[in-house]
Amino acid sequence: MNDEELKVIEGGIGAPNAVLKTLTMTGFKSFVHRTHMEFAPGITAVIGPNGSGKCGKSWLRVACGDGSTRTLGELVEEAMLVWPTDAIDDGFVARPGDGEFKVRSLDPRSMRIESRPVTAFVKRTAPAWLMRISTAGGRMIEVTECHPVFTIRGGTLVALRADEVVPGAEVVVRDTRAHNADQNVGAVAVLEAVGVALDRVARVDRFASEPGEWVYDLCVDEFHNFVAEDMIVHNSNVADAIRWAL
Repeated sequence: MNDEELKVIEGGIGAPNAVLKTLTMTGFKSFVHRTHMEFAPGITAVIGPNGSGKCGKSWLRVACGDGSTRTLGELVEEAMLVWPTDAIDDGFVARPGDGEFKVRSLDPRSMRIESRPVTAFVKRTAPAWLMRISTAGGRMIEVTECHPVFTIRGGTLVALRADEVVPGAEVVVRDTRAHNADQNVGAVAVLEAVGVALDRVARVDRFASEPGEWVYDLCVDEFHNFVAEDMIVHNSNVADAIRWAL
């Protein structure tokens, strides 16, 4: 790569700075098979805790592409009975061969919720501590400390780790009022895009996991997020030690 191909990063030293454009992994932790990613404009990769294990509790209800709702643990355990499963350092990952199963996912460009195929189902040993995020609109999720939710900053979708969330913060959720006008949505601010809203965080709790407990996650094609308990949550490690800020 020559100087002409390098992008000058504003605020730097003024000289050309290398910008990562693509990443290809083979045999890296949970990415046993070859995985290739393109770093599109507007995406920033921030190095984070290795093996952070972005996962959620088994009871979390996931919005499926066919309109149904199923628990995260049920989806993963069922996939592991059907599809080839690889052992990873702290659990297992099953990779479907057909890409037919889809979940609801937020397109970060159009800010619309669409159906995207699941490319991997992940089961990992729960870390010592988990986070519970409760919103004013009555939503609640229980996830690992490194599991990101999303917020809006300067009109841009931004990932926010669970242990960075504080009461009063706003998180991106699926706006269900169009489907159920009687729902108590609390302090939800509707965005301009159809089907997405902001819900204010009312409470954040850190609590100990149970001995021998498992946590679960999905890897979603292209958008790398899914709808759980009507909140938009980041999917399993796109690259095990990389956190995205879209």
